[in-house]
Amino acid sequence: MNCGGKMQSKLQIAVFGSDGDHCKRENYEIAWKVGQEIAKSRNILLTGGGDGIMKYVSQGASEYGGLVVGILPGSDKSDSNIYSTIVIPTEIGFARGQVLANAADAAIIIEGGFGTRNEAGEVYWRLVPTITIPSTGGVAEEIAGKYLDKRRLLKV
Repeated sequence: MNCGGKMQSKLQIAVFGSDGDHCKRENYEIAWKVGQEIAKSRNILLTGGGDGIMKYVSQGASEYGGLVVGILPGSDKSDSNIYSTIVIPTEIGFARGQVLANAADAAIIIEGGFGTRNEAGEVYWRLVPTITIPSTGGVAEEIAGKYLDKRRLLKV
C-alpha cells in the first residue's frame, strides 16, 4: 500500500475447467503452464480449489511463487488441493461459481463440463473478459469465439 492509502491491485484471474474425475491427462501440462504464466505476471489465481484442472493450474502458479485462492463448494478446508495459498470454504455448493465470477477480473477456461459451463455463464453475464483454450476440448472448445446468447454481451 502506498502512503495515499490506495492499493495497487493485481488482476484476479479465475481458471475454470474439468475436475479430477473428468480431466484429460493431456490437459494437465496445459493447466500447469497457465498457472505458471499467471504467477509470472504477478497476478492472483482464483480456482474452485479442487482436483483436475484446478489442481494443475494451482501447482503451476504455486511453483512459481504465485498467490492461489481456492474457493471451495463445501465447508471442509482439507478438501482443497495442496497448492492453494488461501482456502475459502463456502458450503454453498456449485454456487461458488458465482463467487469466483464476481471476484474475477478475467477468466480462462480449460476443457470443462457442466459445472464449467455454468461458470462460463456467470462470467459472461458479468462481462468478465474470458478466453478458452479450445484444443483442450469440452466447454472450452464448444464456446471458443462465440457469444453465449443473443444479447451478444461479450465474445469469448
